[in-house]
Amino acid sequence: MKSENLDGMLDKKIIFVTGKGGVGKSTVSAGLAQHLAEQGDTVMTIDADPAHSLPDVFGVTEKVYGSKKGFMSNGKIGRVYGDTRLDLLLLNPIAQREKYTGSHRIMWLAELGKEMGFYSNLGRMSEFFTLADSLYKSFGRYDHFVVDNEPSAGTLDMVENIDGWIDGLDSVKKYKLIFNMVLTAGIKDKQLVQEAKDIMFGQNGAAVEEYKQMLRSIKKLFTSAEHFEPVIVASPEDAVIRETHRLRSELEGRLDIPNRYVIFNKVMEENPDVRKQQYKKMEQFEKETGTICKRIPYLSPDVVDLSCEQTARKSLRKIAGSIHI
Repeated sequence: MKSENLDGMLDKKIIFVTGKGGVGKSTVSAGLAQHLAEQGDTVMTIDADPAHSLPDVFGVTEKVYGSKKGFMSNGKIGRVYGDTRLDLLLLNPIAQREKYTGSHRIMWLAELGKEMGFYSNLGRMSEFFTLADSLYKSFGRYDHFVVDNEPSAGTLDMVENIDGWIDGLDSVKKYKLIFNMVLTAGIKDKQLVQEAKDIMFGQNGAAVEEYKQMLRSIKKLFTSAEHFEPVIVASPEDAVIRETHRLRSELEGRLDIPNRYVIFNKVMEENPDVRKQQYKKMEQFEKETGTICKRIPYLSPDVVDLSCEQTARKSLRKIAGSIHI
């Protein structure tokens, strides 16, 4: 049975976990993902934080990085634990042209955009297309996607580029002759020219249409209250609460989806004086924002042990089980 304290928060397809750095966002993300998987759901956790803490939190760092069978490469999905349907995807930037394969062929257009002065961060773009491709192709195979976002919703920067990409791909067909002239006369990199032409003009632009369809689908997911649940992890400290107010406004402004849930982590339940002050801050936040605030008590290092798979699983189970309204 799912914990009643998690009802509602985990109902939607995409659970987008964010928060200020250092509040325990990755640990909470892993705990929620494991909780869902242990209830029988099929879950993909997406590590969109450049720090890539999820392998450590799950206790599977060696499995991810330490052997030839590791799944650290960009876009490769790996099973976290053998007896649950819990998978992990790391978003790593792609910088080598030989890796511009499959859905990442679009990186040739990103390089073209950089050459023409439209884009600068190719690694960032490759991470976004890994995220987009995984959601697009795997949406029907998973019950939930838990996204461990980089601090303060930085992953949204990638999402905000969607409209620009769609407009750019639309212009390829509209201004085909101009693009052909620019590629032929203005770009000296012959490999770039050939690959970009193949994508834009090959098979009557079929690849461009496919990319546009993928991008429109991803935009719909990230702006649909039907599928998308932003969850903010915070702590009952003044500086973190201020950042959480700002982050709520940013999320709602950029996604047009209300933030309904905030999880306050590391609440000092055992110290009556501190607990009273922290509860007052959380109650005030809840009153001001109308959010549903949940709390996780501070768990000492001897209770939370993430050093290996076995102890990490037990610890994450305790973390998810300790979430209260």
